[in-house]
Amino acid sequence: MFEFNYDAFISYRRSDGIAVARWLRRTLVGFCLPAALRGVYGKKLRVYLDTAYERGTSDFYQQSIKPALLSSRYLIVVATPDAMRRPGGVEDWIEREIRDFSAGPGAGNVIVARGAGDFDGPLPGDLKQTFPNIEIVDLRGAGPLWFLSFSRVVRLSAEKLKIVAPLLNIPPEEMNRPGIAGGHLV
Repeated sequence: MFEFNYDAFISYRRSDGIAVARWLRRTLVGFCLPAALRGVYGKKLRVYLDTAYERGTSDFYQQSIKPALLSSRYLIVVATPDAMRRPGGVEDWIEREIRDFSAGPGAGNVIVARGAGDFDGPLPGDLKQTFPNIEIVDLRGAGPLWFLSFSRVVRLSAEKLKIVAPLLNIPPEEMNRPGIAGGHLV
């Protein structure tokens, strides 16, 4: 059986997806299940997020990105307006990450997190065509000051469970238990 080093790899466009990507990684890594579920499903999530700011090169992709991508159980694509296909033949890393992940051992384990733009807007990398029934998790409004709005906190807490459940292999009926909705950060 293949051994995964990461539970998830977050793919995003730096120009308009970095705040949501960082929030998502921090939230997932810090998520702690309620005690009733911790013994059965509880583990700390391992989430890969490339935060290097140097210009990406083919070597960087081959030596750093691709190995992490292929050793992740899930690919989380942060869908933002800038995440769409780049014009003029510029290499598109999001499309490349989706393509490489889909050819690897985690193929099919793709989650879309809408980070900005219209909720029903287009998805990068032809995800809507490849996975016509893909669920889109609404993380619009996540970022550094997300906690300042009570309604945003409630909505984002519910939405993050749509990502946490598959990453921890928790069946949907378990996610509806009282007290799990918030989880908590440690």
